[in-house]
Order: sequence, then C-alpha cells, then structure tokens
Amino acid sequence: MDASRQPSNFSKFTDELRRAFQEYLSVPTVIILVFLALAAVMIAIEKSEIAAVDRLRVTLTDQVFGDGDSTRDILTAAAATLITITSITFTVLLLAVQQAAGAMGTQIIDQFLRRPINQLVFGYFVGMSIYSLIVLAAVHEEFNPILSTLLAFVFSGVALYLLAALVYVTLTQMRPAIVIHAIHDGTLAARKRQLPIIMRTRRSPRINDGGRIAVHSRGDGYVGYVDLDLLDKAIGGRRQDLEIVLQVQIGSYVALGDAIAEIRTLSDIDTAGLQEAIRRAVKLGRARDLQYDPLHGIEQIVNIGWTTISTAQQSPIAGAQAIDALRDLLAVWSGNEEGAENDEKLPIVYRDDIPSALLRAFESLAVAAGESRQHQNFALVLLVFAKMFERLPPAQRSLAEAIVPRILSGMGELVLTTELDEALMVLAAALDTAGSGATAEVVRQARDHAHNKPDGRS
Repeated sequence: MDASRQPSNFSKFTDELRRAFQEYLSVPTVIILVFLALAAVMIAIEKSEIAAVDRLRVTLTDQVFGDGDSTRDILTAAAATLITITSITFTVLLLAVQQAAGAMGTQIIDQFLRRPINQLVFGYFVGMSIYSLIVLAAVHEEFNPILSTLLAFVFSGVALYLLAALVYVTLTQMRPAIVIHAIHDGTLAARKRQLPIIMRTRRSPRINDGGRIAVHSRGDGYVGYVDLDLLDKAIGGRRQDLEIVLQVQIGSYVALGDAIAEIRTLSDIDTAGLQEAIRRAVKLGRARDLQYDPLHGIEQIVNIGWTTISTAQQSPIAGAQAIDALRDLLAVWSGNEEGAENDEKLPIVYRDDIPSALLRAFESLAVAAGESRQHQNFALVLLVFAKMFERLPPAQRSLAEAIVPRILSGMGELVLTTELDEALMVLAAALDTAGSGATAEVVRQARDHAHNKPDGRS
C-alpha cells in the first residue's frame, strides 16, 4: 500500500474538527463567546464608576445583594446547581436519543445534532455556566459585581425554563414523523445545493473516439463535493479537445486506486496537470454529508421505512410516513427536468442518478412490505407508481415499468385485501392511460392470480 496516500494525524483532526463545527459546534461556540464577551463587558461597566451605574448598584445592594460574601454564595449555588442539573438532564436525553436510534437507525443522532434548537440550548447552558464562573472569580473584598450577579440570576431562571422545554422538544424530535420530515427537508435542500453541478455538466459523453486516460484515486472516502471551478480552470481553453467523464457521484465510496474519472481526448494532450486537478476537485470525506448528498437523505428515509416495515419492528404507520416522504420528493423532482444540453456546459460528464434512486427506494420498501405481509404499505407503494407514472421523465418511466412486475412477484404471501385490490386496479388503469398496456396487463394478471387463491397465499 502507498503510505503517502494515508492522511496525516493533523489532517484527520482538522477534518473531524471541520465536520464537528459544520454539524453541531458552530452555534454553541458563538453563544459561548457571546457570554464570555458579556461577562467582560458587565464587569468593566461595574468598575467604570459611572454615576448611573453606581446608583443602581447601591439600590440593589440595599435590596438583594448585601455584600461580597452573599454574592459569592449565590453565584456558587447557581453555578453548581445549573451544572449538576444540566449534566443529568443531557445524560438522560442522550439515552433517549440512543434508544430511538436503536429503533430507527443512526440518522436519529444526525438529526439531533443538526437541529438548531438543540445547538442553541446546549450553547446557552455552557455559556451561562462559564458566565457565572467568570463573575464568581471577579468577586473580592473591594469589588462586588452586583449587576453581573443579577444578570446571572435572571439567566439561571431562563436556563431552568429552557431545560423543561428541551425535554419536550427532544422527546418530540424522536417521533418518526418528525424525524422523517426533517430528513425530507434536508434532502430537498441538499438537492438544491447539488443542482449547480447538474446544470453545469453533461449527462452523456460526446467524445467516443480518441485517447482515454483513467484517473485513479490516491485516497479513500466518500465523495462529498466536486469542485467544478477548479476543473474549469484546469481545462482552460481545451474545451473542444477533451472531455472528463466522472466515474463517481456525490455520495459514492472511493477506495484506494479506484477510477474516479476518465479523460477523453481528440489529440495528443499533456493531461498530467488535469489528472491532479481532478483528484483535488473530487473531495473525499470520512463520512457522508447530507449538505450536498441528497442520496444520503433518501437512504436514511429508506432505512427508517425498511426497519419499521420489516419484521424487525412491524410498524406500518412509520413505514407509511417514509413512503409518503419519498413520494413527495419524487413529485418535486419529477417536475424539474433538466433542459437540453448546450455548449455552455463544461466538458464534464456527471451521471445524475437521484431520480432513479427514488424509484429503487420504493422497490426496496415493497420488498420489506411483502416480507412482513404488510398489505397496507405494499398497496401504498403501488399507489405511488399509479399517481406518479405519468409525471415521470421518459428514463424514469421506463425504469418504473421494469420495477412494477418485479415487486408484484412479492405478492405471493400477501392477502388480497380490499385496499390492495383497489391499489392494483388503480395502477392498472394509470398504466393504461399512460400507454403502457403491457405492464398494465401484468398488473391485472397478478391481481387475478391473488384473487383466485382461496387462502390468499401461494
């Protein structure tokens, strides 16, 4: 193995640090810094000998904080109580998250970390605790930070209320519908971020003759992003003479030595610099990231649906919610076909497989529904094909025609309930309307076969 391709410990650390701030630590860090600045500003104001501030300090001294010892006791009790309650509460909440993750998959943890409300509350608790400790450290015989202590007292009351709110919010976030909806929204956002890559590249190669040079990876990881600007700069004025056919997509796993691209040329061109540019442009990470990877979101929803539909959980409701979320993604993306290719696109071929991946996701969930004999969700998958068939682009419509007969082979163990019978009839009618009579006939034959089974089984 080429040892030079192994990332250094520092590179691993910076990659993990970048990911931590991207997923979770950015908001808490900002809030903690705000509390640090607030503590410094409040202490500076109280030491400034401003007349209005001094009068307010005297008034508060007569009413609440008599001397430095009282202030110190209050701050010590507030900080200790807040830290203790916070540690216990967060431990219990993390156990709840872990329990939910065991039922629906590790994407629960991803969602918990990425939610802004969780980041805000965690940052508030840590920042508030640090604020109290800084003010406590400033207390001495000649200085009693009354205003800073009063503010800490108010912040402590807000923190206790947020603690109660956090318990409710966390438990609510563990509901399958909420988790699926969050992943659904994240997947839509990821697709929007990915679209510039789709719009600037070609779907199929134009150069089929000439030289071909494979570009191999010198590292491993998941493709997180493709820097088209870097490739555009490396191509320069050679757009008519060469073409880069990417062999990977965002979300693909790349092992050491895997082919990540192929350079096709019409003339004898030195491509050494371009090969290095391709390796730098294809960004590899240690884990998949939903930011630019909608396929990751699709697979997360499928994972929830598969786990809950199959005999592992046998939860029809959560499975139906997963199917509904995937159908909405299909509905959104089916109405946004890419325009015809033109010369303004970069000479880069990027094979976009997201719409087809959605159809294969329904195929997988149909398999799970057949295995657990959940006729409700099997019927729901059939209705998805019935409602969406006419709206699919030609390539995905052909794929759907191939998928439907395959999933119907999984009906052998299903009872032909009224719901399933109606779904089959609706699907056959939709296929007839769209001009796919041969596939519609396959659906009718599957219905007749199930209808003629006296006990509903093969």
